[in-house]
This record gives sequence, structure tokens and C-alpha cells, in this order.
Amino acid sequence: MHRRQYLTSAGTGLALGVAGCTSSGPENTDESEDIDEFDGTNESEDTNESEDTADPEGGDADSDATTEEGETPSSEAANALENAGEQLNEAIDIMVEEIDTAWAYYSTDASISTGGIEVALENANTSIEEADAAATTDAQRGRVEEFEILTEFMSQLLDTAISLGEGLNQVLTALSYEKNNRYEDAAEYYTNAKASFEAANKRLDQAKTTFGEISEDMDTNVDYARSEDAQSELDELVSGYVLSTEADIPYAKGLADYNTGYDRFEEEDARSEWAFEDAIEHFERAESLYRESERKVAQSFRDTFITQTCRTGKRIEMSELMLEASESLNAEEYAEARRKEEQKNAISLEECG
Repeated sequence: MHRRQYLTSAGTGLALGVAGCTSSGPENTDESEDIDEFDGTNESEDTNESEDTADPEGGDADSDATTEEGETPSSEAANALENAGEQLNEAIDIMVEEIDTAWAYYSTDASISTGGIEVALENANTSIEEADAAATTDAQRGRVEEFEILTEFMSQLLDTAISLGEGLNQVLTALSYEKNNRYEDAAEYYTNAKASFEAANKRLDQAKTTFGEISEDMDTNVDYARSEDAQSELDELVSGYVLSTEADIPYAKGLADYNTGYDRFEEEDARSEWAFEDAIEHFERAESLYRESERKVAQSFRDTFITQTCRTGKRIEMSELMLEASESLNAEEYAEARRKEEQKNAISLEECG
């Protein structure tokens, strides 16, 4: 069964145009000479026939020489498979490079681009189709099947990266909303991002299943270890985003509640207490999730969660003080209310991270 149907097409007109750099060896034209050599013996005709079918050089049945079925390996198929391997390696390298710049909490310039991966996979798929059409031996057809498994795996990683990119854009939008104090909008985008990352996680599970069919012993020129690295690093990144957005949602909601409470406090509105109570509830949930995730994420992302655990703890302290200030305000203890507010102002988020 051919697996190329699973390949995600880039839909672009670009082509890398990498040519094959190796070819199969020259065809064996010495078969008649080998037969003449045995004709001079006193062995029976049956013996001669048996010896003619043996490989006098002890060579491999899949070598470039004529096979025992009388088929000669196609140099066109060999070159096409060589090209396919180069294109798959190109796709893997681009994937790893893109993953390295895709953690949004370190930089607002974080991004992941899949265009180069799509082009490389489309070129690999074209070469595999050419090899399939030109293959003349069972060995070559078997190699085509191996390349199709590799292409399916990389196509599934590409689908994962596309969902990851959608989530990344949503996280960047949420961070922008936070900077502009639009916390309810931020919570909405974190929620959308979490859904995108969970979709990426499901696609990655499919890739892991396909990777289980791949062996280091496959007769391809594709870098197996690099393929495994791409899958592993993508797994760490997606898992990190799922955990972070899960905590980011209540954190953003807590910020929205806190702002509402503070506005009411300034207006001496008694309802400020309720808003600060809601803020504390959301912040406590967020802090718990950040703290739990510190032990689950990859080391390279751990600093983000440790910093957020600290910041969320500070937010809880601030909300508790403002709740007390609101209670004092509602009791018409104005001096105490302002004193609590001043204590809140002394808390610095800059101490975290």
C-alpha cells in the first residue's frame, strides 16, 4: 500500500531542484563470459545450470548486477530515492531550526514557519513517485515503501507544526492584550491557543505511531537520529505550550478580576470585595498549575514556569491586601483602607525572574 497519499501539499510553485548525486554501478555485461568459463568443465548439464545461477563473487543479491530473476536495478530509481532522502533530510533540518525559535514566552519575535518544510516534502514525494515508476527489482520497491513511511512521518510532523503555529500566533496575541490591560481578551486567546496545542498534540501522537514503524536499519540515506530529535523536540514544545496555556487562562482571568476590583475600590463601590475574591480564586488556580508544571516541562522551558509561579504568588498577596482594603473601606475605616493599599503598592513583581 502506498503512503504518499498522506502527504500535505504545500500548494506553492517553488522547487528546490536538488539533483541526485549518486548513481547505481554499471550493468554486468559479462554473463556470457561466465557461462563460457563453465562450458569447459566435465560436470553434467545440471551442475552447469546450478553453477551459472550462483554469484561467483559471493556478492549481494541486491547489487547493481543482474538479479537472479534477470532484472537489473534501475539507476533512475536509485537516483530518485537519493534525491528523496536529501529532501527529507532538508525538511528535518528546517523543522528542528524552526522549533528552536518557537517559545513565545522568551521573545515576542517567536515564530514557526512551515513553508520550507512543505516544499522539501513535496519534492521528496515527487522523487518517490519517480522511483516507484522506475523501480525494476523487489529490493528497490522495498526501498520505495520505506521512503513512503518516512514521508508519512514527516507529513504528520508538518501537520503538528501547522497547528503549533496557529497556537503560537494566538499566544502572541494574548500577550499583546495583556500588555494593553485587555485581560478578558487575553484569556479568550489563551483558550483558543490551548485548543490549537491540543490539536497539535493529537497529530503528534499519530506521528509517534508512524515513527514506531521506522527502523535505523532501513535502507535509506535519511538521518534517523535527526528524525528522532525533531519528533522529541516538537513533543517538548507542544507539551510546554499545553501546560502554559492551561495556567495562563486563569491567570489572565485573575488580572481581569483584579482590575475590575481596583476600579470599584477607587469609586468606593462595595462590590470591589467580590471582584478581589474572584481574582484570588483565579490566581490560586493559576499558581497551582504553574508550580505543578515546573516538574513536567523540559529544562529549557522551566524558567518560564518558575517565574510565573512567583509572579502569580505576588498577585495573590496583592489581591488579598486589596480585599482587606475593600473591607475596611466598606466599614468606613478609610485610613486602614489606604494603609492596606500602600502595602499592596510595596509589592514588586520585578523580584520574579
